[in-house]
Amino acid sequence: MDYQPGQNETNKIQMSKLTIAGFGFLFVLLIGVASYLVFITSNLVKEKNRISQKLEAEQSEPKLETSLPHADSVEQTETEIKEESTPETIESEGAVSRLLTVDWFDQPVLVQEKSPEERLYIVGKVASGQYSGKEVYLHYEIGMGAWPVHYINLDNGERLEFGEDKSVGLKGVHDLAEKIMFPGSNVELIKGYANRMQQDTKKLRKVFTHRVLGDFYLNENGCFVTQLPDHTEIAYTMKVPFISKERNQMDIFFDDGSKNKEEYDYEVTQGCAGQCRKLRVREESGLESRLKPTAKSPGGDIIWELKDNNDPLLKELYNDKNTVAYLNNNGQNKYSYEEFISYHPILYWKDPLGRWIEFRNTRFIIAAEMCKPVIYLYPKKDTRVQIKVEPNGGFTFTDPQYNQGWDVLAYSNGKIKNLADNKNYPYLFWEGIGLDYPKIEKGWIVQDNELETFLEEKLQLLGLNKKEIRDFNDYWIKRLKEDAYPLHKIAFLDKSTFDELAPLEIKGENPDKIIRVFMTAQGVEKYEKIEPQKLPQTPSRKGFTVVEWGGALLK
Repeated sequence: MDYQPGQNETNKIQMSKLTIAGFGFLFVLLIGVASYLVFITSNLVKEKNRISQKLEAEQSEPKLETSLPHADSVEQTETEIKEESTPETIESEGAVSRLLTVDWFDQPVLVQEKSPEERLYIVGKVASGQYSGKEVYLHYEIGMGAWPVHYINLDNGERLEFGEDKSVGLKGVHDLAEKIMFPGSNVELIKGYANRMQQDTKKLRKVFTHRVLGDFYLNENGCFVTQLPDHTEIAYTMKVPFISKERNQMDIFFDDGSKNKEEYDYEVTQGCAGQCRKLRVREESGLESRLKPTAKSPGGDIIWELKDNNDPLLKELYNDKNTVAYLNNNGQNKYSYEEFISYHPILYWKDPLGRWIEFRNTRFIIAAEMCKPVIYLYPKKDTRVQIKVEPNGGFTFTDPQYNQGWDVLAYSNGKIKNLADNKNYPYLFWEGIGLDYPKIEKGWIVQDNELETFLEEKLQLLGLNKKEIRDFNDYWIKRLKEDAYPLHKIAFLDKSTFDELAPLEIKGENPDKIIRVFMTAQGVEKYEKIEPQKLPQTPSRKGFTVVEWGGALLK
């Protein structure tokens, strides 16, 4: 008799079949998922390898990394203020467009010290790309108008220089934000220059910490400075929020409701070049008690002036014969004292550091400064000479120290040994105030992009050689482009006028030829018709030749 399972056993058998079927389905599903994961992983590995190969190929190509704008922000200050800002990046004509990454050294390596004022360092090595492993040199020179020069030596014996004015720069040095915000305020800091080694600067106090650029200090020149990875420092200038750089006109309304129409100067006369624009800070005990609110800017900034119209500060300014109020007026102020007061001659603003910044009406500012006149000596043999120069408004700076004149040994190769300090100099350098400049009635209107060609042509006609022209252009093109005007009216003083403004005397051996070149320049908004200046015949350079050049930016 055949065996017939009971109902319970039948149910058990059916459940067993279902269980086996379920496990089979699950096993197949797991196998499918695993296969899919293996497929995805394989593709990811292939893609990763493809990307790596592409990056390696790109790094081996002879091109540099593209500059990316910083997303700069101020992270903290000594007062624990936090503020985010996105400054502008370099966008001007000729700005660096490609950057090299550098492995910077912890300390610069001194390679050569030509003099205490001129040194050569190695500051790092190129990290990758075509120039990977190349040592980055820093040629550093102390002096007004001298800037650090970064370069690498190429295999063909040539030198590749880097900088903001070139197509190739260095990350962390030539890609800095043009503007950052001073924490807790509406005040911008505008990038200046990196022209000093960090070890050569005197810092007064820490001001704040920037997320990207690091600690900022106030230095002895009134600049906000921070150290760069090449061990130089970059300086930033405080931009007054209610004044136009182009016109120096304060956008303020006085208490009587009138809008200011005057132009004001608020920078210190401290020489014609520097890391930054130094604001005129009035540090005088009890000053605030002598002030009263007198105006306000649309942004809410309060402007102050002296309560007493006979305050000593007002009297001192009115009687200063070095100001433009005395120019061409037989030693008399052009304005009565009542007119002087009516022009609000001195105003004050308290900056984010709590300092009183002094603004002077440009009707009563110091006359134009003679900027970087330099004197070259070219004797036929080593010669000792004594040199005196006397700007009619006095000196603001000399290098070496003047000491009632310079007593020097002039070498036939153009070098100069100053006998007071036994140091060698490429030239004698001075700056000073010039009174009674003639107006520019004949000359040229020159655009910024034409300056180099224009100056090379005119300076050659005036007798300068290639090195002197290069020195002139290195300083003056940068200065003129800072003036914020699209055009410049330019002329050159004749030698007799230069001799009146700053007489030059040389004793010991009389030069066979003295060439003195002095440019006057003035920013203008639009083209104007002007009669071209007729320049004198190009001087010959024979025997002991003395060459001097300088210039002034007229208001």
